[in-house]
Amino acid sequence: MTWPRPIAWGVVAAAALLFAVATPPVRATFPFPKGGGDPYDYTKLRLRDGACPPSPTSDLPKGFDCRTEARLTDYAARPGDADYDPTVANNPQELFGVKGAGTNRAWEVTTGRPDTLIAVLDSGIEWDLKTPELVNKFHLNTGELPVPGTALRSKDWRAYDVNHDGVFNVADYAADSRARDFTDDGNEYLDPGDLIRRFSDGKDDDGNGYADDISGWDYYENDNNPADDVTYGHGTGESRDSAAEIETRVTQCPNCTLVELRVGDSFVADVNHFAEAVTYAVDNGVSVVQEALGTVNHTAFAQDAVDYAYRNGVLVVASAADESAGHHNWPAALGHTMVVNSLTHFAEESGAALETPKTYLAFNGCTNFGAYIWVAVASNSCSSDATGQSSGVAGLVYSAARNAVDKHLMKSDASGQPLSAEEAKQLFRLGALDVDFSTPRPPFPPNNFTTTLPASQRFVTTAGWDQITGFGRLSSAAAVVLAGAGHIPPEADITAPRWWRSLPLNGRIDIEGRVAAPRASRYTYEVATAPGVQPPRWPLNDTWTTAAAGSATGPKSGVLATLDMSAVRAAIAAAPPVYTA
Repeated sequence: MTWPRPIAWGVVAAAALLFAVATPPVRATFPFPKGGGDPYDYTKLRLRDGACPPSPTSDLPKGFDCRTEARLTDYAARPGDADYDPTVANNPQELFGVKGAGTNRAWEVTTGRPDTLIAVLDSGIEWDLKTPELVNKFHLNTGELPVPGTALRSKDWRAYDVNHDGVFNVADYAADSRARDFTDDGNEYLDPGDLIRRFSDGKDDDGNGYADDISGWDYYENDNNPADDVTYGHGTGESRDSAAEIETRVTQCPNCTLVELRVGDSFVADVNHFAEAVTYAVDNGVSVVQEALGTVNHTAFAQDAVDYAYRNGVLVVASAADESAGHHNWPAALGHTMVVNSLTHFAEESGAALETPKTYLAFNGCTNFGAYIWVAVASNSCSSDATGQSSGVAGLVYSAARNAVDKHLMKSDASGQPLSAEEAKQLFRLGALDVDFSTPRPPFPPNNFTTTLPASQRFVTTAGWDQITGFGRLSSAAAVVLAGAGHIPPEADITAPRWWRSLPLNGRIDIEGRVAAPRASRYTYEVATAPGVQPPRWPLNDTWTTAAAGSATGPKSGVLATLDMSAVRAAIAAAPPVYTA
């Protein structure tokens, strides 16, 4: 690719601005929780007791309410709660009323690690806002900065951690006389935007092709400041959802670090800017790419970038978009992304329920569905929120896996990441709770899609994977526990035919892909087909036809099976319609 040209900053203009003494904001706890001992031992960053409701020994974050933090909690409404409904609380179809992902329990394994980086590809970051929940969470590039308080450079990042709290962030420059808050930004404390303005010199000190990439990059305007200068705010909100400071803002990964990569002035972007940002993220140590975008175009470059991330162990978490439709939203529709959509709670107005049952598995009009949905995510709103939540959970998963590597429970992936991207996806699959309103669970009936909303019913969800909820609702607790124990599933990836390709009605086509179980000595695999986009409603079952099977001790790539398209066409023609059977 062609690297962006170095940026020369206006020194004269900068010198004319007023400075204020760098006063840090009122701090929450980061890293969380605080503890004694080695500040660089990230394996100890976890809760002792995250139970909901809290027990006497609870060390849940201050301000965390098990009842109201529906996206994160494993709490289910109880008699006396305003949202209690026995037809939900006693119904396995409703997951017994459990509201969210159970992150309170995942935090007993890890609250994240500062060396797990999440790149937010969005509208940029509002440095100027008063965001104490974010200011200390942004990654700083030691290759472009002096050691705080000195003119020295060091290859050891710990030399930059002058306050010895186990992280290098803007707080380490609080006593540096060169680092001052620019008073025109309105937030009254030092932030990475101030450091960018102060220390940019037009040189590419670390030789990565990006001059002065001190804290992220702006691909939309091709400069080194990812500031959201139109104050659109979407990127700032995404950052809050995944990795803010926990006792100032409830978030999924309290200790993950954020890399801000601006790709547009809103969540609508050019896919080529997205591709550039993905490439940068992979090359600069990011583990999770968080993108809640819709792009106006689709290019081979974008697919190549996502494939590059996939090969290098970087998970791209992608938004299904918000139109309550099944269309292809780019870049989510690219191969090798992990596409998420949103599940919310029952409709209400001013706190009063407008429908029964009082479900926490509502598929509202602000998220999409389709054959590429991987998991559904407990959310307060739309697919963007689900993307932020699941990206934070992905940060926890990678952090737990890093802990497992540090504890010698497993080895890192060949990419250098603790997991391959496919292993991370498979952990999300294993950690999903099946949403199935088709199979009867007496006394709750089959095909239980009714609701009291006028002229409405639930979307059809069935046993196993379906196009509405994917493999089910995300359970962060399950995925993180598996990763932390080193219990990593095998890999299965179909690479051809590519998504959305039109196939012939007759003849034969090869199914190409890769299967592997790098954590095991031997594995078996099977390639099978079934008609339709999802299984039929109860009492019918999906019918699978095995196309190939085998076993191996190492990875297997290439042609895995060959399909007779006449037989596939006949199976589709004979299958019952998904929604009318």
